[in-house]
Amino acid sequence: MSTITAESGIIQKTLELCQTILEQPEFQVTRRQIDSFMADEQAQTQYQLVMQKGDLLQHKQQMGLPLTNEEILEFEQQRDALVNNAVAQGFIAAQQHMPFPERDSTILSQSQKPSSFRPSPSDRA
Repeated sequence: MSTITAESGIIQKTLELCQTILEQPEFQVTRRQIDSFMADEQAQTQYQLVMQKGDLLQHKQQMGLPLTNEEILEFEQQRDALVNNAVAQGFIAAQQHMPFPERDSTILSQSQKPSSFRPSPSDRA
């Protein structure tokens, strides 16, 4: 019987911890940002396109294939439009507070850099 009591105590404390986290103002803001993003199909589409384009360019680089200036410019324009979308900005900020896959936040965090994908001298030829 003591095992059942101990498990009940652990479950109760776990539930209390979860409730405390849910009541934190920071969590509530993060949740609203995610909910807003999930309700905005345009922001989701923008996000998906940037992720796909980033994956494609990264894959090309890993394969040793040249990136064209047009590909880089198109990616940067799509990424800039995404980070200038207020709903997407909120989602990106929420990602920094939640345990999302590192890949997504890495691509978007590069938005502060002039260019995430730099053509090599041979790519520019």
